[in-house]
Amino acid sequence: MPRFLSLVETKIKALRPGKDVSSLISQQPIARLESLLAKAVSEGANIIHGGKRFSHPDRPHGAYFTPTLVVDVTMDMDIAKEELFAPVMSVVGYETVDEAIGLLNASRFGLGASVFGNNKQECQEVASRLECGMVSINE
Repeated sequence: MPRFLSLVETKIKALRPGKDVSSLISQQPIARLESLLAKAVSEGANIIHGGKRFSHPDRPHGAYFTPTLVVDVTMDMDIAKEELFAPVMSVVGYETVDEAIGLLNASRFGLGASVFGNNKQECQEVASRLECGMVSINE
């Protein structure tokens, strides 16, 4: 997982609020996001990047949130049980592919998923087992 996190962290740090990531619908969800992240950290998660509001110099009335990477998340944390509608990527670790599929299928969310890997056949098999509306592979 360290290689994956290094790749993802680089991508998230490069995201620019107002260019690559748009404003939230309003300022209202920002306090909720900050609270969910603080609670996750108190329960053992770690914020690698972001985790707070962003004051855009050219759009001071926008509701921007810094692109965020939070790791060491578990599925019993509120951050994993709430829809965030924000530029926050939560990473949940797993030991086996079967465990990962079980965690994902047990979630109440299921609009979309992404599967990444070098073995196309294995990726397609994992994708076929996910209970969600759409699955992308290596995108």
